Amino acid sequence: MLNFEHRFFYLAMLKFNVVLAQLVIAAEGGRLQQEQRDR
Repeated sequence: MLNFEHRFFYLAMLKFNVVLAQLVIAAEGGRLQQEQRDR
């Protein structure tokens, strides 16, 4: 039982990290595009 809970928590953290990384990349990409437009 403990192993299943641990694996579920690990997968949840993995998915959360992927979503977080995508948000950061999207934010960085938007900021770069804005800087290029201002120039």
